[in-house]
Amino acid sequence: MDKLADLEGFMIEQEPDFGETFGTAPVRHRYRILTLEREPLLVAEERMGSQLATSVFKGYRPFRIDVWDLTKRHVLEVVRPLRVWRDEVRVRDFRGRPIGTVAMNRSVTHHVYEVADRTGTQLSVLRGALVLPARFEILRKNLPFGTIFRADRRASADREADADGFGATFHVEYAATTKALFLAGSFLLDFVHFERRA
Repeated sequence: MDKLADLEGFMIEQEPDFGETFGTAPVRHRYRILTLEREPLLVAEERMGSQLATSVFKGYRPFRIDVWDLTKRHVLEVVRPLRVWRDEVRVRDFRGRPIGTVAMNRSVTHHVYEVADRTGTQLSVLRGALVLPARFEILRKNLPFGTIFRADRRASADREADADGFGATFHVEYAATTKALFLAGSFLLDFVHFERRA
């Protein structure tokens, strides 16, 4: 968690998935988490559920993503249960203690997600356009404090052609646990919204 304390944002790059590229059975998704200056920060890997659920539900599938530091020390666990009516991720630290949740709120004008701590207290709201959003504002008391976004592949010529990229920027004053929730929320938004734009 200390790695997140002084951050003003991060980039996440999915490593190329040859199972997806060639239309074969899905394989584990692996991610590089970088600072905004593109320095290595953390690594993450999706633990696959059943292949049937993965194939049928695709972007709506349940998942578990484990996050490690560069010494392979476990940092975070991000779990998305199977939900058809309300997208949500639950976040725990390396000891399995709850940190909080990122969960969809119903809205007729935007896609809205609530970021809450382990007691259910709202910390921020993520708000994006209703149709194919490429970015979500991080709001606190209706004021912008950051953004979660899908990165433009063309803006990074040194990146692998088939890798997905997304990230976030936010005020450095946010607590490390809140930044961990933004990290978890970034994965959820990528699965539910950003991948549809690919």
